[in-house]
Amino acid sequence: MNPPTEEPIPDGFDFERYVGPAKMRPYNRGLHTQPDWYLIRDYSVGFIVNWGVHHLDIANWGVPEITSGQCEVEFSGSYRDDGLTYNINDWRGEFRYPSGLKMVFSDVGNPCAKGTKFIGDEGWVYIDRHMFRAEPMSLLKTKLKPEDRRLYPAARKGASHYRHFIDCVLSREEPIAPVEAGAQASYLGMVAEISIRLGRTLRWDPTAERFIDDAQANGLLSAPMRSPCHL
Repeated sequence: MNPPTEEPIPDGFDFERYVGPAKMRPYNRGLHTQPDWYLIRDYSVGFIVNWGVHHLDIANWGVPEITSGQCEVEFSGSYRDDGLTYNINDWRGEFRYPSGLKMVFSDVGNPCAKGTKFIGDEGWVYIDRHMFRAEPMSLLKTKLKPEDRRLYPAARKGASHYRHFIDCVLSREEPIAPVEAGAQASYLGMVAEISIRLGRTLRWDPTAERFIDDAQANGLLSAPMRSPCHL
């Protein structure tokens, strides 16, 4: 592929600060415009996290076991390499848990449809933002017991994320998606991508947030930072 064309940095744009800890490269507007920056490895793992995080978050909400217990992670996929852009292109695989629970995760149609589907002994429930289906339909009429977990009121009412965040700042209530939940949903996509990069099954410990007995995989949990940036 032809390398991206270097362009003049726009007046008033602090390119040095924008690049931050990532690798410095010649300026190109694709480095900070959508969708290109989503597809640049220095800034993003790719849609396995960028879009996957929304559905993985719902999966974690419905089945907390996926981020509370150790699991096997086995994924395959391919990468784009097109001038400026380089990161995950497609993926499919499984998270497998000692209890027998299994979560299948893929890009759309490979083979999973967009959304989150919970499959149990009595049928399934399928959710995708404003869509809610079940088989058998009677599952949607199930009456919850007092001890059952209930949907957060803001989600039931379809409140704006922005309004909900401001309300929680004022009330000091826990938001519908606290930072811990965002981190958990994000690392599910990240560890799946590391399995693809290494081409093998990994074992993940969510408590330690480390791979089990795998120095090579753990070495991919962070990236070198460009000086003078540091943690």
